[in-house]
Amino acid sequence: MEATNPDCSSSPVQVLDEAGNSEPGGSIAALVDEARANWPGCFESDGRGGGGAPSNGRAPTSTSTISRAAFDQLSPALRSAKISAGIRVVD
Repeated sequence: MEATNPDCSSSPVQVLDEAGNSEPGGSIAALVDEARANWPGCFESDGRGGGGAPSNGRAPTSTSTISRAAFDQLSPALRSAKISAGIRVVD
């Protein structure tokens, strides 16, 4: 299936099969379902939220912590890296 809207207008999107034929009842939801079935790794969640993927129950398991004072002294890039790695800031 393929979604097409060649003129990029607000007109409805047409969902096509592999041969380029319009599928009766084809929808974006059906297209996403097919993509999930064919490429499940593209839809996995890392558990942190915000990506739109349903949670797979695998939240970051780090139990590391950093003090608020030490965290406040880090550059914004290092702060982001610490939080992304699952490190918790404690007071």
